[in-house]
Amino acid sequence: NFSALLSMKNDEQITGLARGISFQLAENLGVIPRDRVRKDIKALEQSDRALLRKHGIRFGQFTIYHHLMLKPAQTKLRLLLWSVFSKLDHVPEIPTPGLVTILAVENADPNYYPCAGYKLAGCRAIRIDMLERLADLIREENAFKGFETTLEMLSITGLGVSQFADLMAGLNFKVETGQRPKVSSDEQSKSVTAEVSETKISKNTLDGNESYDEKSMSKEIYYRFSITKNKLKDSSQKKTKISVKNSSQNSLQAEENSK
Repeated sequence: NFSALLSMKNDEQITGLARGISFQLAENLGVIPRDRVRKDIKALEQSDRALLRKHGIRFGQFTIYHHLMLKPAQTKLRLLLWSVFSKLDHVPEIPTPGLVTILAVENADPNYYPCAGYKLAGCRAIRIDMLERLADLIREENAFKGFETTLEMLSITGLGVSQFADLMAGLNFKVETGQRPKVSSDEQSKSVTAEVSETKISKNTLDGNESYDEKSMSKEIYYRFSITKNKLKDSSQKKTKISVKNSSQNSLQAEENSK
């Protein structure tokens, strides 16, 4: 049931902007993509965040949600109510409980995924709570310089290396791939790669006779992820606008001082 949301909505200690967010969470049955409320979340005081957290609200990088509303029973009811409100011909199926990622549903309404407790990322969708755990791991890396896949990232998502690369591309990360000689187990870093085998043919000449030795040489495919150029561009544009604004203010201040 949604009693936890009603309790939060009726809490008189929650006021102002936080109350507005609590109403939106109740109206959306406990799950809201962060983009829809980004400005409101940014303006929230820490004390207001603390009040909402006491009611079970999680402030994720991608989604604002109530952790109890991701359970199968609540998800099934949320999909039912959403399908009735949207006047759909049928009730969408709830993803199999326990699956961290699912294949994208063909021709699905974009609102289906948050209602189902997932976020669409390319050809797959990932459960929003596990996506936030992945985001925590990524924050430990340098996303501007780039980072490689780790065992923990694969463990959280339940994906193989190439599938994980597709997921990251769906999350708007720039994905680079290449091959390199495989390092020995004692030299191997925390990054995870896919192994490929190549056959190296060397030519030997002895007493005028040519022979060829085949040597198996292991190589590995690696994937490297970084913030996309568009995001970097948006960030630089914001910095430029701020610089222009500051320059204008400084010019005006100089004119006033000269007067």
